[in-house]
Amino acid sequence: MSQIPLLTPGDCVLVLVDEQAGLAFATGSSDRQGLRSAAIALAQTAVAFSIPVIASTSASKVYSGPLMPPLRAVLPDVTPIERRNMNLWEDAAVKSAIWP
Repeated sequence: MSQIPLLTPGDCVLVLVDEQAGLAFATGSSDRQGLRSAAIALAQTAVAFSIPVIASTSASKVYSGPLMPPLRAVLPDVTPIERRNMNLWEDAAVKSAIWP
């Protein structure tokens, strides 16, 4: 049996996509407060384990609003990347933050 190494914080990144109040209203399949609480808990876990965090936002100045304030409180050093593309993986700024 081969030995598979454990993941380290250097092998991981947490990508938070559009954790914005304006977009949370579009969520119909889950409770908005539950989603917000889960995102905060996930961010707190990343901070506790020193896992890098990347956050993206979209239309933050027009419709969606900024990154949710409770997340900003947990991630004060993270500057959200304002996406221009609908698809996160097609945005050069986000891709370069994930794969420098």
